[in-house]
Amino acid sequence: IENFAFADCRLLSNFHVDVDGSITLLQKNTFFGTNLKELRISGSIKEVESYVMGDSLDDDNKITLEILRVDHQGVDGATENGSLEGIQDNAFRGCKELSTLVLNGTKKIGISAFENCQKIKEVVFPVSLENIEDSAFKYCSALESVRIPAAVNKLGEDAFFNNAQLKTVTIEQNSNLVSIGASAFRGCTRLTDFTFGGDMQPSTELTIGDGAFAECGSLERIGQLASSASQMNIHPNFKKIVDADPNNFYLLPQNVKSLGAANGIGVFSN
Repeated sequence: IENFAFADCRLLSNFHVDVDGSITLLQKNTFFGTNLKELRISGSIKEVESYVMGDSLDDDNKITLEILRVDHQGVDGATENGSLEGIQDNAFRGCKELSTLVLNGTKKIGISAFENCQKIKEVVFPVSLENIEDSAFKYCSALESVRIPAAVNKLGEDAFFNNAQLKTVTIEQNSNLVSIGASAFRGCTRLTDFTFGGDMQPSTELTIGDGAFAECGSLERIGQLASSASQMNIHPNFKKIVDADPNNFYLLPQNVKSLGAANGIGVFSN
């Protein structure tokens, strides 16, 4: 579906790719100037290009999208599985009314794909997801919790930057995660728990970038946290990261290879 295919169709409010439908590509500005509120995929879309809804900074384009739902069996009553394989850079950037986001069949979420989508409270990620690129969910100020599927190997720089309502992040068991980028969770001031749901893949070495958890003033636990070494028997899958006070420490998986500290920006600064 080519550039501006439905541009200025002001009465268009719903677009549904049904179970028998297959679309290779939704190109840039496909829905520019529409009043689209719901994009539902029960069939398959190979890829969505940048600014599929148009540029949110364009005064002639008011983005009204509220629901992006790729049918996922058992979620919101769906009985079929749809598929959206790739979401390119800036695809839904600035969709400030977007509140429901259910993905399925997705392997990659591009740079700033959902940046500044201020009403998303929860994201349903598919097990197929491998990469969440830089700034993918930056400034998603209503997002409250995130569950990262085991297949994800990269959380990009600024991936969840300044998500003020984010409280919990869970990395699923047998994770392939090798990189948490610089400032990935920086400024998530209400984040209290960052939990590894179980063992990581034995071959995985995890690098945590500069300032990944900087300005997370409410962070109480990453992996596990103890107030005294004498109160905890350390499981062999974890290693101790000592705080300024030697009686306080974080436990991180043994797979952690390095903690960034360049330019004076510590992983846990402030």
